[in-house]
Amino acid sequence: LTAKIIGFALWILTFIDYYQTVPVGVKYFMTIFPNTALIFIIQVILQYERKSYPSLTYNKLYSNLFAEIYPLYIGLIMVIMLIWSVIYILLSIYIERINPGKFGVGEPWYYIFNKSKKQSVQNQFSTSEQIHTVVLNEEVQEEEETVARKWLESSPKSAVVGVSIQNLTKTFGKFKAVSNLSLDFYENEVCCLLGHNGAGLLEPTSGRILLNNLDTRQNLNQIRKNIGFCPQFDILYDDLTVNEHLKLIAKIRHLSVDDVLLSTRNILSLIDLTNDSQTLSKNLSGGMKRRLSIGMSLVGQPKILIFDEPTSGIDPKHRREIWDIIRLLKEDKENRRTIIFTTHYLDEADLLADRVAIMTNGGLQAYGTTNYLKQQINLEYHLFMDKDVGCEESVVRLHLQSIVPQIIFDRESISEIRYGIGRGQDIEIQQLIESINLQQKQLKIKNYGIATITMEDVFLQLVEEVDQTPSTTNNDDTSVISSTTNSKNDLINKVFDGGVGQPTQRQLIVGLPLYLKQFFALINKRFIISRRQYLTTLGFILIPLIIEIIIIVVLPTPVQIQSSILQNDHIKNASVQLIPSIYNTQEQQQTVVIYGNSNNTPLINLRNYLSVNQNINVEQITTDTIMSYVQQRYNQTEMLFMYKYQIAQSFYLNLTATSPLTFDAYFSTVNYHTMAVSLGVSMTQLFQYYSNNSQKEIITTNMPLITTSNSTSTSSSELLQKLMCFDALPQTLFGFLNTVLAVIFTSIFLIQIIKERRTHSKNLQLICNHLSYFIYWLSNFVYEFVWSIIMCTLLTIIVKISAALMSSNLDAEVHLYGDHLPQIILYFFFLILFCTAIIPIIYTFSFIMKTELIGFINYIIINNLACFFDATLTFVEVFSSNKARDGNGSSNQILHLIYGLRLLLSILFPCVNLKRSLYNIRLHDNTDCIKSINSILSEERMGQNVDWFSFTEPGLGIQLLIFLLQILFWCITLIIIEQWSTLKKKWWWYKNKHKIINDEYDYNDRMVLVSKTTTFSMLTGELEQTSGNILICGKDSQNTSDDNDAENAAVKIGYCPQFDWLIESMNVEETLTLFARLHGLKECEIKDLCKNTIKLFGLDTYEDRLVQKLSGGNARKLSSAIAFMSNPQLVFLDEPTTGLDAVSKRKLWTVIRAARNQGITIILTSHSMEECEALCTRIGIVIDGQFRCIGELNYLRNKFSNYFHKGYTVQVNVKDDQQTVMNDLFDRFPNIEMEGR
Repeated sequence: LTAKIIGFALWILTFIDYYQTVPVGVKYFMTIFPNTALIFIIQVILQYERKSYPSLTYNKLYSNLFAEIYPLYIGLIMVIMLIWSVIYILLSIYIERINPGKFGVGEPWYYIFNKSKKQSVQNQFSTSEQIHTVVLNEEVQEEEETVARKWLESSPKSAVVGVSIQNLTKTFGKFKAVSNLSLDFYENEVCCLLGHNGAGLLEPTSGRILLNNLDTRQNLNQIRKNIGFCPQFDILYDDLTVNEHLKLIAKIRHLSVDDVLLSTRNILSLIDLTNDSQTLSKNLSGGMKRRLSIGMSLVGQPKILIFDEPTSGIDPKHRREIWDIIRLLKEDKENRRTIIFTTHYLDEADLLADRVAIMTNGGLQAYGTTNYLKQQINLEYHLFMDKDVGCEESVVRLHLQSIVPQIIFDRESISEIRYGIGRGQDIEIQQLIESINLQQKQLKIKNYGIATITMEDVFLQLVEEVDQTPSTTNNDDTSVISSTTNSKNDLINKVFDGGVGQPTQRQLIVGLPLYLKQFFALINKRFIISRRQYLTTLGFILIPLIIEIIIIVVLPTPVQIQSSILQNDHIKNASVQLIPSIYNTQEQQQTVVIYGNSNNTPLINLRNYLSVNQNINVEQITTDTIMSYVQQRYNQTEMLFMYKYQIAQSFYLNLTATSPLTFDAYFSTVNYHTMAVSLGVSMTQLFQYYSNNSQKEIITTNMPLITTSNSTSTSSSELLQKLMCFDALPQTLFGFLNTVLAVIFTSIFLIQIIKERRTHSKNLQLICNHLSYFIYWLSNFVYEFVWSIIMCTLLTIIVKISAALMSSNLDAEVHLYGDHLPQIILYFFFLILFCTAIIPIIYTFSFIMKTELIGFINYIIINNLACFFDATLTFVEVFSSNKARDGNGSSNQILHLIYGLRLLLSILFPCVNLKRSLYNIRLHDNTDCIKSINSILSEERMGQNVDWFSFTEPGLGIQLLIFLLQILFWCITLIIIEQWSTLKKKWWWYKNKHKIINDEYDYNDRMVLVSKTTTFSMLTGELEQTSGNILICGKDSQNTSDDNDAENAAVKIGYCPQFDWLIESMNVEETLTLFARLHGLKECEIKDLCKNTIKLFGLDTYEDRLVQKLSGGNARKLSSAIAFMSNPQLVFLDEPTTGLDAVSKRKLWTVIRAARNQGITIILTSHSMEECEALCTRIGIVIDGQFRCIGELNYLRNKFSNYFHKGYTVQVNVKDDQQTVMNDLFDRFPNIEMEGR
């Protein structure tokens, strides 16, 4: 965000016009910025416009009216802009190649100097340098092995390598995400990569990757033609149809027109989206979007396909559809594809993959076929038994061990017992089945089943072995909890505070102490965020202070403004002797053109008078008229037009005529006083001519008259009044620029507020902790108010110090407050009032901004435009007053309208009110300016010697009242928005007619909901239901009429959202501490509780890591940890295991079971049916907004088993002759259905 803001500021600077202030070489260099180049072009065009040229033709593109001073040509600028455009394009390509961003492989910075290397890998490296994969290498050093050699299967001899990874390493600082990884993926096979995510999409630190025998670092462009990639998150265009997406990729891959149509048609058929080919992607379901992403990766028939979690977040139905697509790709042997996919669903890996590679601790720990890996663990089967009422696990175990002594107890849930059976016990298994059939009623078992081990069992045992290896370090998500079972139980008891069967509530702080604790916790949160974002914080402190110093140094004084009006920096005041030399500058000396029909004495005397006494140049012409001569010079340079030629004289001597001397005086209309100067010179010349004395002269001096409101105004005095009013211009500039500074340093308040709303971290703080809106906004207000006091104090100190340093310069008193103590105090006071009024407006404004950057830019632009518009209206009002003075009724109405608009702007925008306040503060003691303004406006609008807080300007009563009304109005508006936000959501849902039927959940329940986002939004109070009630602990969660009921309902809720609503700039420990304080836990308990919670959820390695740097799995664990803080009675878990590997998922299951055993009611959602079976006592399925079924697991299983003819699933592992086995099965079971092979 800081970089974006700096970029925006630099972009704005390119709009500044430097045409008059920089030399021509710098001008041409600055055309590197398109905005500046366009400004220069406009300036040259305006030169022709001012000279009334009829048109700017092609011939004028390489000319300039003022070529001597500003040799800048439109045509040359346009050529330079085109050249820079090409340079920018090439530079963009180069930077993209060397720095492709977060994901991608970059070229070295010198790659453009390297020769293209198209050779194969065998020609690039000698045989001695060939790096063999870890699978084939039999000489791997013993100290580098972290697991036994049994987990690595020898590669097939006849297989062709499609992708080869050799000694790959990826580091992030000191953290090794991938360490010396080597393995091969083969053609016509599907390989699944399990373990840590992310490193495969990044540029490697060392090592290399070969795809179809091409090195990614040397042949990246060629490789991209033969690789198809389906990202973890869909990258689709909302306004393109399915068909258009596929055609877009086909054209990017340079397919011919016929191939585009054929490829599109075939892929649509493969992904089963033919009927939806004209549907916009934004209207597709989640499963259809995933299928479209897979289809896009297949365009052009790439030889290598990489699917990054293709079924993540997809319900079981759509997941199976994607499985079917991968199976079809797998069965297509002709295209010889190498298919690699990642997943956290191990049943998916078991079903689809020919080979599985398992990574833990940054290295390869296992690689081989699924059958080979399964053979490396001791178990071969799992025995599942559904418990009936009165079933005791110990009795069942004794009976089973009497038949199979080596049977191993796995786990027990409310409805199920699970055992493991070792290898080589096929005979005992047959006896076990017969015994269970006979003793089923006595053992009180409803149903039972036997299943082979899965890849999940392989993964769990492998990770267990790795964790037990002394040399292993915890570097990834799999190292969740390495403690023993006893220590796990100790942590569970400490986190859940003991107690079994009923929710054990910690002693929480209530009442005023709770509010104070929450208040200071939120203040501390803002301080931590500001400290972490120190660059942004420091920038918003220093930039306004630096600009304030520049304003004070650069801001012009009234005398400087008058000098600027006279177009002469050497004139110090309006009282000036009117002689030609007043127009002399350092760059240009005044030149007077004289013409005479003969070189006689009057002409000689005039030339001597001008050149000697007036310190100017004289150009005498005899063959041309003065008008044509001067006009020709004007067309040469703008400097001549503005300064050099201002007056001219012509003499026509004819002694025989009645009037022997004809005298013409010429003057320029560009500068002030030229007419008077020209007449003064003419009168002096006539006086010298007739007095015959060249030493005498007539002195003419400009003496402005100050008129009052009671005096008669004339056209000549109006200008003097307005010039007198320019005495207040520095005050206007000072107020305007200080208002801009106030807008800049308050804009930082908007950034964090929008970020918390965008990331929903605000919602999480409010939902889980019974945190009231009042405390949330009050804490933010106090923090920002303290920030405002600091900034206003620093600005005031700068103004005071600057006034003291410039006290010798009386001009500085106009816009600096100097020794006037009331003014400097009021300056500080009204800055604080502005900040107080703008903060609630910022909070309200944050609701309509989507991102921090958009909010920041809009806030700056809108407020500055309002100030600029008010300043414009001010000058329009002043310089339009002469029409109203003539008695024009419509002009009077316009003046009153302008005054009303300015008052309206002050009411709507605190920045405008601040600008007027700062103007009135300094105008208060400026009597002369007040008189001038009243005289111009023809009314006593400005009072003299009024009280500071008078309602008559320049009193500050109106501004003070407006600030107070703004504070009150916008605070009320903020309250209304917070109270009505849920109602607006309700109407949205009402239009879509989503209805959820009433239901109840008892204590000690774990329930799963499918199609659940709306339900969770209502259960957590984020969304108000259209009808019906939600009772939590017997209290209405939406009823806020009874504060006690609302408190009792909210304080018992824990919530883990589907997407992590976390504060990115806080680390794990700080996040848990924040939520513990918001819950109201005692300070003496918080540190130990956070420490134990971190260990329980396996975050001890990452406790000091910022949330934004956590992996997706660790962020999910942190969200789950927050949900269980303070041991709530009710916890909502929205897909808590999404993105977790099997080990992390299992251990989170352990925590959930432990929480359930403590009496906590848990409602969770999941797309994993295995997770539902392992955790839930009741399952509800929501389809189209209604519960279609709800009940216990066994009830649903028995109810719906009648709808399916499948009784058992048989998995057979064969070596070669598959057909013989299939024929035998079909003979024994004629109705058997083959799912796949």
